[in-house]
Amino acid sequence: MTTIRLGILSELLGGNSSLDPYIEPFRRVEGPLFARGVALVRHDPDLILADVPQIEEMDAPCPVILFDKSDGGMFWWQFASNGGKGRSWLKARRVVAVMKLSRYPRLDQYNGTFAEDAYHIGQIYAAANGDLAPVPVEPTVVLGEKDLNKVDIGYGFWAFACCDQLPDYQLNGGADKDLDVFCAMSMGYASPGVTYHRELAMKTLERLTHLRTALVRGRGLAQAEYMKVMRRARICVSPWGWGETTLRDYEAMFAGCVLIKPRTDFIESWPVVDERHYVPCAVDFADLPEKIDHVLAHWDDYTPMRQRNRDRLLALRRPEALADRLAGIIRRRVEALE
Repeated sequence: MTTIRLGILSELLGGNSSLDPYIEPFRRVEGPLFARGVALVRHDPDLILADVPQIEEMDAPCPVILFDKSDGGMFWWQFASNGGKGRSWLKARRVVAVMKLSRYPRLDQYNGTFAEDAYHIGQIYAAANGDLAPVPVEPTVVLGEKDLNKVDIGYGFWAFACCDQLPDYQLNGGADKDLDVFCAMSMGYASPGVTYHRELAMKTLERLTHLRTALVRGRGLAQAEYMKVMRRARICVSPWGWGETTLRDYEAMFAGCVLIKPRTDFIESWPVVDERHYVPCAVDFADLPEKIDHVLAHWDDYTPMRQRNRDRLLALRRPEALADRLAGIIRRRVEALE
């Protein structure tokens, strides 16, 4: 088996990728990757993983895999649409793939005209009953089937090091869960749609005074306290953010919570997250109180879901499983060039 020398762009430029939560998992599985024929190098790469915007500064003639840190299926670049820059790079012959946390399965979800240039944010505007004035953004670079075929799904937020404190939690039927609902999230976004969406969720939860809740606006909890409260909750409500999935989704699964979030069946991710793994609610949270009451009234019925979610994420966090996924993507893309 020929070894592929993979250079992470931020490191080739003198940076430290282990400080970046999006890229750190690569370094964490460096040994298993090497055993699968992918060596992480800091010079003379055969392939570059472009994780920072300075891709144009690299003169190396080798092929490139873009690492898009957008939190959702939309094709942005470095957390913003950037006038279609990432889309333009995707079309370059030198770029053999883009690795994302999740992706849309259909071209119309990339090429449609949506508020704030994101499919899920467009849904927020559509459900706002006129409270938000939509400003549709038409994509500056239209993608084709060949471009869509370059999009690979890597790991999700569940692989981030900040989740390390939660996998040791053991389900015991919920005897230690003395909170009905937990929700802690940032509220003020540069996105009017996401800000509106999260404010609507929090106001809906704040009206549920008959429940035992822990509702935190902003980053008011230290990480250790946040994890402690998460473990105590039966339900975690997780609205959309910049993306359709959030770090909180997977934290909730690790902590044995029942996850409730807006229906997110229009993306593909690894692993698949569908109605077997969370309880979907309406984008405008109109049915959220009803969904919460149903979960609490049938708590024991959700034990298989809670156990299945944890077991699945723990299996994927194994270094061997993560390395299998990453090496598989890398080798497949390089071998297609031969």
